[in-house]
Amino acid sequence: ELELGGEHHWFELSASRRGTGEAATVLMLSRDISSRRRAELALIQAREANLQAAHDRRFRALYDALPVAATYLEDGRVVQVNPRFVEMFGYGLAEIPTVEAWWPLAYPDPAYRAEVKAGWAQRVDAARAGGGRIPAREFRVTCREGRVRDVLIGGQLLDRGMVVTFTDISELKQVEAELRLARDAAQAASLAK
Repeated sequence: ELELGGEHHWFELSASRRGTGEAATVLMLSRDISSRRRAELALIQAREANLQAAHDRRFRALYDALPVAATYLEDGRVVQVNPRFVEMFGYGLAEIPTVEAWWPLAYPDPAYRAEVKAGWAQRVDAARAGGGRIPAREFRVTCREGRVRDVLIGGQLLDRGMVVTFTDISELKQVEAELRLARDAAQAASLAK
């Protein structure tokens, strides 16, 4: 590779020896292969772009198929939400373009919101100091239609952002409450005998 006139040029060199002894000469041939090399580089870049696009499509298909709600965040911006997130909470990117827009919607009570935000910030800081994993913790999240869900929220820090997952445990909490009531009723009946 050689730079001539501000442009990169590539040359193919070949050498051959002619004759013997003192009469020996070396014949050097140089051929400009710049256009071929540019075409090769363009082909390599196109292949890499195609591979990246295929990788992105596979990742998006997996992300969209997750059985739990998920978001991808970068610098306080909500970059992506998967379909399960929209289904669970009723909010899409238009309603929550930033994490700051999410807080009052998901946690309308100011005191609870402050508690959640402080706890989340501590867990994110701990994840930065550790392996990047944000252990799931239970929160009560208000959905767009006003329903409050019991949700395990955790995540993973990545190079440029984080993935946050939301697992709805509302039904499990309901079953637990019903089992407690049944147990309490059984104990009261047993004591009444």
